[in-house]
Amino acid sequence: MEPPVGVSKEKLGELYVKKVWVKVKKLLPPSTKMLLDQQAEFQMLVEKDYRVGIETDLAVISISPNWGTMVASRIDIIEKAFYDVRGIETEVILVKND
Repeated sequence: MEPPVGVSKEKLGELYVKKVWVKVKKLLPPSTKMLLDQQAEFQMLVEKDYRVGIETDLAVISISPNWGTMVASRIDIIEKAFYDVRGIETEVILVKND
């Protein structure tokens, strides 16, 4: 299926990823949503590709270094929200901001 006229496939992909992130955050407990809003930034969604060794979908989230442990303690909740939104197991990868 081709994207609408005037919309590139890349732009359509960006819109999809942003929409997924908004839906994921809506499913999170208020404290986790607030923590992510204040101390994290969704970077990218990488779909599995066995040809290059990616065996599961990945969601990459950059986090404030001082809050890494707090965000990491909520990984299971975040991964469940991704599953509930996408219906696909998605491993969350946290990357600390410099």
